[in-house]
This record gives sequence, structure tokens and C-alpha cells, in this order.
Amino acid sequence: MGSVQTTDLTKGVAGVEIHGNSLRVIFSYRGVRCRESLGLEPTRANVKFAAGLRATIVHEIKTKTFDYRARFPDSKRAAMLGRTDTLKEISLSGLKEKYIAIKKVDIGEQTLDRYLSALNSCIAYLGAERFVSVLSNEDIITMRAELIDTRKPSTANHYLSAFRGMLEFAEENIYTEKKLSTLCKKFKVAKSQPDPLELDEFNQIINHPKMHDSHKNMITLAAYTGLRTGELRALAWEDIDLDNGTLTVRRNIAKCTGGDFFKLPKTDTIRTVYLLPPALEALKKQRSHTALLPAAKISVRLDQKTEEIQDVRLVFRPSTNLPFDNHHAKDSLYYAESSFREMWKMALSRSKVRYRTVYQLRHTFACWQLTAHGNIAFIAEQMGHTDYSMLVKKYGRWMKTETKNELRRVWSAMEDKGHSVAEKAPMMPQQNQIYR
Repeated sequence: MGSVQTTDLTKGVAGVEIHGNSLRVIFSYRGVRCRESLGLEPTRANVKFAAGLRATIVHEIKTKTFDYRARFPDSKRAAMLGRTDTLKEISLSGLKEKYIAIKKVDIGEQTLDRYLSALNSCIAYLGAERFVSVLSNEDIITMRAELIDTRKPSTANHYLSAFRGMLEFAEENIYTEKKLSTLCKKFKVAKSQPDPLELDEFNQIINHPKMHDSHKNMITLAAYTGLRTGELRALAWEDIDLDNGTLTVRRNIAKCTGGDFFKLPKTDTIRTVYLLPPALEALKKQRSHTALLPAAKISVRLDQKTEEIQDVRLVFRPSTNLPFDNHHAKDSLYYAESSFREMWKMALSRSKVRYRTVYQLRHTFACWQLTAHGNIAFIAEQMGHTDYSMLVKKYGRWMKTETKNELRRVWSAMEDKGHSVAEKAPMMPQQNQIYR
């Protein structure tokens, strides 16, 4: 009786083959051809066992009771394809599409871009075609560690926040049975403190002999109004009332994948800013540069579906500075964010003032106002905050100075309104002895 060739052992046995020195089973799951090694030597007994196991797997797939990870816990394919039972199966990429379709109804285009960037980065790490049901706690914890290790803390926290929202959506809609969203904890970072300009630094910048008048006016207006960068770049002469010393913040310039666009100010609230003398003077000086230029038509997004066409003459235009300050600047209707940032960087550099981001001009306005004991609610309103709580949190240390002087100032103002001490306290007996 001749010996049986190893290659003949699986002949005619459906779904079982020899791979190296081991048997493996072959089956189709979710349209994918799967091969899983059993770690068994190719013998008649083991081939019979493999054939039975394969038949069981096919039956479980048909009856939707197949748990890939339970059958093959070390399989990479199991980590991709997941399981089928009471859970609704969906891949990470599919979940993102569903989540974004619902989310974009309530957020603007700029915010939508930031969400997509965050979700795409997290999904790229985990695998776009992985089923949500097979994600483990370890997957999320490892992803979080990777984000914290490779991204700035603020960026990592933004990614984790966006991904947590998507996982909460998955949990609510039974795409996973685990509470994975709770693992997307933000990385604790120290809060950045405002770094305002000192008055002598500000004067050093704007009084530099190479400072273009238009740039001087722009920086002065920013420091004495606290306008956001986008609001300053979108400011038009139609928004300004020099006679009454006010300007109205009606629009902002934002950025998304498609480029810059005009929109309503942050919080969608139009506000009136009362101009301090330096801001008013800067605007008066700026008139000779741009006030007589023809109006241009711009489209301003009022909400997700509504736009308004406006005829405006923007107060600050790069074309009015050519070629005085920056020979590489482009003739444009408005300052691009990068152009404004470069102008500011150049101004600091040539005036030998320590570098801060251009946003510190907004902080400068707040800190100057608070150290002058300005009304907190009024300052918050001028800056476009919904209430003054954020002002207290952000600029608290500028509000705690000169407590006794502030008390004297307040009492002096109250005395002017008729307040007084009703009756002075009588002297103590020992004091009467002294004055006899």
C-alpha cells in the first residue's frame, strides 16, 4: 500500500488548502475572499477537522451569527471585517459620511473643513475600511497617544473632540456596543496668556520711518478697537460714521477649502464700536488712501443657504501700498490673512520689538482698557463677546491691580452723586482725653 502524498490530502475538499506546513480554510465574507491559517499539520484527521470548521463558518455567515474575531482572534482580517449580530455594521469611512451629512446642517463651511480634517486624520490611523464594531479600547487609546505625540496639543485636542462626536453618534445608533467616545480625553495643556504690547512698544512700531501710513493706520485701529483680524480686513467705509465716532462691524473674512469668503461676524451679531481718539484719527488719515476708490460688489454669507450682495469700499487694500513696502504684494480687493500676518511680522522685525502673533493686538486693546479701569460689560460688548465671563477668565490678572486706587475712584464718583457718610463714629474715651 503506497504512502499518501501531502498534496493529495486536500484534493476534493472544498475550502481547505495547504499553506506551507499548515492547513488553512478559505471562505467568502462580506464580499471578501478570506484565508485563515489553522496552525494544524496536513494530516487526514486535521483535514477532516478543517472541513468541518469551514462548513460551520459558512453556516454562521448565512445565519448572521459569525463572529470573526472570536473564531480568529489574532487575524488581521478579523480586525477589518468585524462581526454580524445585533449591531449595524458600517466602516469608519461610511460612518464619517453619515455623521458629516447630519453635522453640516448646523455648522459653517469653515468649521466643516476643520471637522473633516480632524476626522480624516483619525480614520487614516485606524483604517478607513475597518468596521466600527471591531474597534477596541486599545485602538482608541493608541490613536490618542499617537495624536498627542505627533501634533500640537491644541491640534490633538481638536482632533479628539471631533472624533469623540462621531463615536458618540456611532454609539447612539448601535454601530458599536462599546463606550469608545469616553476614551477620547483631551490632553491637558496650560492655558496661553495674553501677551499685549506695552505702549512704548506700540509707539516704536507705528513711528518707524519705514512704516507705510496705511499700515500704521491699520495697526492703530486694531490696537484701539480690538477688532478681530477678519473683521478688520473686511471693514468698509460704508460701516464708518466719522461724525459720530463709530464703526459698525457687519462682516468678517473667513477661510475654507474653496478659499476666502465674506460672512457675518463671529456669533453672527452685528455690533457698533465707539472709537477712541487714536482710532478715529487713524480712519481720518486712511481716507486719502481708499475712501475715493470705486465700490466693489462682494457676496456675504448670511447663513448656510443665504447670501447678500453688497457694494463696499474696503478701508484697507494692499494695492494702496504698492510698491512702497512689499514689492511681492498682490493687487487685491482685500488683505489675505497671510499678507496681513507678513505685514505685521515685518513691522515688528524692523522696529526691534519682540515678536507676538498679530492676534495680540486684540489682547492689547482689552488689557489697555482694563488697566484703565474700563467698564467690563462695555469692553466685552465692544470686542464682540456674548457676555463678559470670557473677559474675566482671560484677562483676570489685568483686573486685579490697584485695588485701593480703584476703591477711591469708585467712592469719589459715588460722592459726586450725593453719597456721604451718614454720621461719623464718636471718639473713644481715650481719644477724648488726648484732645482735652
